[in-house]
Amino acid sequence: MDDRDVRALAVEVLSGIAPDGDFDSLDPAVSLRRQLDLDSLDFMAYVELLSERTGAPIREEEYPLVDTLDGCVTLLSPASSG
Repeated sequence: MDDRDVRALAVEVLSGIAPDGDFDSLDPAVSLRRQLDLDSLDFMAYVELLSERTGAPIREEEYPLVDTLDGCVTLLSPASSG
C-alpha cells in the first residue's frame, strides 16, 4: 500500500461515515474531524475501520496522526514509515 492508496482508503472510509463531506477540497494537513464535523463516535468508527482495512493496529496515542490525511500516510504507508 503506497501513499496514494492510504489517502484513497482514508477518504473511502470517511465517505461512509460522513457521506455529505466535501472530499475534493480536504486540506491534507488540517484536522479531518474539524473539516468534516466528525463527532467522537464518528472519529472512533473511522479509526476502527482504518485499522481493520489496513490490518495495522492504531493506538490511542496515534489518533492525532490519523486526524489528518498527511498523518494517515505517515502512520500507515510502509513507504513513508521506512
